[in-house]
Amino acid sequence: MSQPNLNKGKLLKKLTFFLIRGLEAIPVAGAVVKLANDWQAVCGQLRQEQAHLELAERVAQLEEIAALTPAQAREDAQAGIAEARQQGQTISRDLEEAVLDLASSIPATVRERTQATLRQARRYGTALQTVLPLGEGFTVTEQNEFYRSLLPARRPRFREGESVPNANPRWRLTQLIGAGGFGEVWEVRHQQLKDSHAVKFCQDSVSAKVLKREAAALFKLHEDLPKHPHIVGLEDLSLENEPYWLAFEYVSGGTLEALMRAKRFSWEEALELFMPLVQGMSAVHQVGIVHRDLKPANILLTAEGRPKIADFGIGKVTVEQEIQQTHTQFTTLGAGSFGYVSPEQLEGQPAHPADDVYSLAVILWQMLSYTLKPPRFIRTSLEEVEMPEGAKQLILDCLDQPRKKRPQDAGELLKQLQLVRGGKTSAPAKASSPKVPAKASSPTVDGQLFTFETVLVDRRGQIIKRDSRQARQVAIDLGKGVTLEMVHIPAGTFLMGAAPNEAEASSDEYPQHQVTLKSFYIGKYQVTQAQWQAIMGNNPSYFKGEKRPVENVNWGETKAFCDRLSQHTGQKFRLPSEAEWEYACRAGTTTPFYFGETITPDLVNYDGNYPYGDAPKGKYRGETNPVGSFPPNAFGLYDMHGNVWEWCEDVWHGDYEGSPTDGSAWGVKEVKKEGGFFSSLFGKEEKEESNRLLRGGSWNNNAVWCRAAYRNKNTPDSRNKHVGLRVVLCAVWTS
Repeated sequence: MSQPNLNKGKLLKKLTFFLIRGLEAIPVAGAVVKLANDWQAVCGQLRQEQAHLELAERVAQLEEIAALTPAQAREDAQAGIAEARQQGQTISRDLEEAVLDLASSIPATVRERTQATLRQARRYGTALQTVLPLGEGFTVTEQNEFYRSLLPARRPRFREGESVPNANPRWRLTQLIGAGGFGEVWEVRHQQLKDSHAVKFCQDSVSAKVLKREAAALFKLHEDLPKHPHIVGLEDLSLENEPYWLAFEYVSGGTLEALMRAKRFSWEEALELFMPLVQGMSAVHQVGIVHRDLKPANILLTAEGRPKIADFGIGKVTVEQEIQQTHTQFTTLGAGSFGYVSPEQLEGQPAHPADDVYSLAVILWQMLSYTLKPPRFIRTSLEEVEMPEGAKQLILDCLDQPRKKRPQDAGELLKQLQLVRGGKTSAPAKASSPKVPAKASSPTVDGQLFTFETVLVDRRGQIIKRDSRQARQVAIDLGKGVTLEMVHIPAGTFLMGAAPNEAEASSDEYPQHQVTLKSFYIGKYQVTQAQWQAIMGNNPSYFKGEKRPVENVNWGETKAFCDRLSQHTGQKFRLPSEAEWEYACRAGTTTPFYFGETITPDLVNYDGNYPYGDAPKGKYRGETNPVGSFPPNAFGLYDMHGNVWEWCEDVWHGDYEGSPTDGSAWGVKEVKKEGGFFSSLFGKEEKEESNRLLRGGSWNNNAVWCRAAYRNKNTPDSRNKHVGLRVVLCAVWTS
């Protein structure tokens, strides 16, 4: 059967084709939309078609949809269905009705995703291509997710003009505002008084159950803070009969997220918006409520630009729903609520006001850093932001400290902000740099700065940007003129594993999960043959060369190398954990490679006959290269992609379920050596857990195997000319 042609018609018609092809099942009214497994391919096709249009035309198409009424959207969708049938697509009556219902709510979804952002961009003169992921400057994944997010999360249950259930019949549904994991949100208006409210409907048993459990907190908030200027007021609610709903004051100025996409904030400008948020949360904490889902998308702006905090008591519901439904919404770039949740909340600890303090600090950092991505390498990033030193230290106290050392609630945070703003705090001393234990051969305390250049490529592998960067390294003398250079990696948090729609990703690269690591030092290069010779007294490598990476070594031999290196230098060396390796490789990026969406043989030593993504074929060298032959990543590390595989400390597991979240190696302590092989006592089969992790790909592999998320395994006694190592200096540091 032929598939609908996405190359014809308006954008709404193309989205209609998307629904016809992509629905896994026909949803009933109010149910969550579930898409078939190949929706990424359909979405990619739509993205590629749109890429042929000028940016102005892409934006105009979005605004054209946003202006449609539900009836007009149904009419356009009906034309799309007719065209699909002419092309041979079989469309049942039930499918047709579902697609028409969904299409009727697409204008509301497009308005929610785009219109406030575009208004703010035009207000502040921000280039439109920088605020919506419609082309260059955004990853393919971000663009695909954006087009996916234009589709409704649920089949609408209600229609314009209907009365609000269980309420005064003069209150009528005026316009769908949006639909997500919790349910539908409608603007409602009194027929005679013309007042507007926002009504959020709860539409499934899970959210209803939690909403009822949260009712006491909602009542308390309504009673104690009924008209707080920085909190969206709860006007009414119905929890007795289905459908359950909450009615809030209608706030018409969009979200803080839309403003943050379009505007760069100075320190004073950020405080003008941020201080009212902290004041509002201070009042909330005083009445004993924790928000649990603070993020820019949950902060609404009035028509005058005054911020108001929304979604009290139901934030936890929203997060749970989105996780269960695996529906990614275009609310933040990449991470959604996930990037705003404190480490303690992620661990399942009871809610605490300090969790909201963490979220508020993330928002302030994002406002000052002009980003909506979660904070990584927080100390390094703060050095590039213009703000008082006291403010930097305060953000560090909120984000880089455990719960008990943060400001304990928003009131305490407010007091410290007021001191910083009034200039009454002196700039605190900077945190001490990592110290290597004082041995005869110890490197210096801070190490030496070195400068290097990084490159960024487009999806075809063409270099589109070059940056000059600096990092710190220590040089450890191994004797006979051989040194080992170790680079400082700052503490931070990252998402480990493949992105949800990463091309050619494997099941063992999931689930993607957040990991928080302390700072550490890792080899600037893969261990060279000269370094191995200096410590071990031999050179097992197939491809000889002092500056080439050592290879043909098994896991046990790399462990022996670390032990001897530790004895030789008086420092403690080991293999990196798998989490440390990926964190160091990504260096703050979220793309498949630290160069961007793809690689070429001009950047990485791999088999160029087998490229990744849209990159062309290229050279296959058929052997290792001297280390450092290609540009490094943003941490100053070389050859993290390709050249040779690198052994890691961890035992192999088939996915990330139950993996550590602190950067430690997984399943190491329970391993013992028996008969030349390693067996595990974790309760799984010996064959599976006797394997060890390999990362990075090699000179002999396809590009896809060199991705930052790709995982490989082998038995610890295996050796070949594709496998080497990189080491970690594991003194205990904090950053």
